[in-house]
Amino acid sequence: MTRPRLHPEAHAEYLEALLLLEEEREGYGDVFESEVEAVIERIAAFPRSGALVMGFPRDIEARAFPLRRFRYSLMLVFEAAGPMICAVAHQSRRPGYWYHRSK
Repeated sequence: MTRPRLHPEAHAEYLEALLLLEEEREGYGDVFESEVEAVIERIAAFPRSGALVMGFPRDIEARAFPLRRFRYSLMLVFEAAGPMICAVAHQSRRPGYWYHRSK
């Protein structure tokens, strides 16, 4: 069970989303944090269980892990150093903006 690394920009997105959700409704930041941690544990246990993300060259495998209660997904790519979460992406804003992080 290998825990995925977190890209620095994905970490910044995570913190931004957490603060935004907490501002919208008190306590939602904690709920978001718990849900993200649960998905990271699922990724560690079953890294290929997410949906394949299309649009990458054949040598790059990317998978999406949507959160249940929030409109965010953890975007995972597989690299030689192991799996990396390269984005904490809102599901309806700027699709594919994070693709360059996988290179």
